[in-house]
Amino acid sequence: MQSVLYTAAPLFGMAAVWFVGFGLSLLSICFCYCCCRRTPYGYSRTAYALSLAFLALFTIAAIVGCVILYTGQGKFHNSTTDTLDFVVSESKDTINKLNNVSEILATSKNIGVDHVSLPPSMKKNIDRVDEMVSKAVRSLDSETQKNEKDIHDVLNSVRIALIIVAAIMLLVTLLGFLLSIFGLQVLVYILVVLGWILVTVTFILCGIFLTLHKYVPTSPVSKFNNISCPLT
Repeated sequence: MQSVLYTAAPLFGMAAVWFVGFGLSLLSICFCYCCCRRTPYGYSRTAYALSLAFLALFTIAAIVGCVILYTGQGKFHNSTTDTLDFVVSESKDTINKLNNVSEILATSKNIGVDHVSLPPSMKKNIDRVDEMVSKAVRSLDSETQKNEKDIHDVLNSVRIALIIVAAIMLLVTLLGFLLSIFGLQVLVYILVVLGWILVTVTFILCGIFLTLHKYVPTSPVSKFNNISCPLT
């Protein structure tokens, strides 16, 4: 589990760096604006043109990022779901094999040679092993169903959250572009703060999604590794 968390650590680290770094930048800008006010001055047409060009460029980049986030999470979700389905099928295959072992053990009790059956002590041992196998089957089947449901629920929740974040970021980007053109600075500042929070949330959700994607191959079949082998 620790190795799985290490895999997603860069995304959580990026979320922390972005949140702290951008937050400190906003505080610095607010401090300079409040304590170091200067006399307003005008801008040349070239400055306005460059500002508009950069604004349009950053807006396009943000829109492309939102589209990539939306399409990427869809592919990632499908890949994770396919992996989970494969692991579940392997777990069910293991359950079927254990059931076959249980049937073989039940049949072996009736084995006899020249009307001589197995001694009672051996039959008792077979019953004990059969009970251990049945217990392992029930445990594995229960863990498989529980983990499959839990992981599917979390994956769907994270997917919906990423889609909502991508839609909100796209809306914020377009609103920010329009408000910047009309010079509504207060609303632009509010959208900047909102975008700062949304980007942080996006990094965290991506980290969670990656963690789940790496965790799926270790569950639920790995639960069976903790069950002592009934035939040894």
